[in-house]
Amino acid sequence: MIRQFFYNMCKKAALCIPPIRRHVEYTRLLERWLTEGGGGFNSGEFWERNYRYGGTSGTGSYNHLADFKARIVNGLTEDFRIQSLIDLGCGDGNLLSMLKVPKYTGVDVSATIINRHRQQYADDENKIFYLTAERDSYINKKYDASLSMDVIYHLLEDDIFKHYIEDLFSLSSRIVIIYSSNHESYTKYVGYRHRNFTHLVAARKLEFQLIKYIPNEYPYMIGNEEETSASDFYIYQRT
Repeated sequence: MIRQFFYNMCKKAALCIPPIRRHVEYTRLLERWLTEGGGGFNSGEFWERNYRYGGTSGTGSYNHLADFKARIVNGLTEDFRIQSLIDLGCGDGNLLSMLKVPKYTGVDVSATIINRHRQQYADDENKIFYLTAERDSYINKKYDASLSMDVIYHLLEDDIFKHYIEDLFSLSSRIVIIYSSNHESYTKYVGYRHRNFTHLVAARKLEFQLIKYIPNEYPYMIGNEEETSASDFYIYQRT
């Protein structure tokens, strides 16, 4: 009863926050709800609730951080002549609107966001969207490149993290583009856990080689989390 009441208050409060700040503030509200309500954490449930109640993909998908990410991905698309790309964790679509990929497939855990994209791009045959739960519909396909941007450090569950990395690499016929932090660390924010994913990739002996590292133009600064990022670009190529 108390838990449900506090959760309803979180929803109402989140919708009153401007879009750019909404994700950060909603995360803090949800953290309190989980702590006070005694519920466990489920990353898929977290993001579905975030989008269902008006949240965004966060500050990293807007303004100068989004411009940086789009510029790098578009440059790689041109350099490697990428014709098809699958984005595992496509989010709210703001960044998608900035990408120049001939054929784009977006996957996300949130039914709310996937339904929104399907409606928005219903007349665009070059854009297809799947729920993560619809994995059987896309996992056996191959794409020139697979993309992961600001997703890995949101995967708190070890099994989900490992399966995500396996799918990310198995779906690509040539290039894997990862934009993420790459160290082991928990944070004070619910929904965030930094991962040393390059260690897992090496341990799994996947048929890919790290060929390029691109540091962030806006490296993380304590106290300025909304304008900076702990993520960098890591580019893998199939050997």
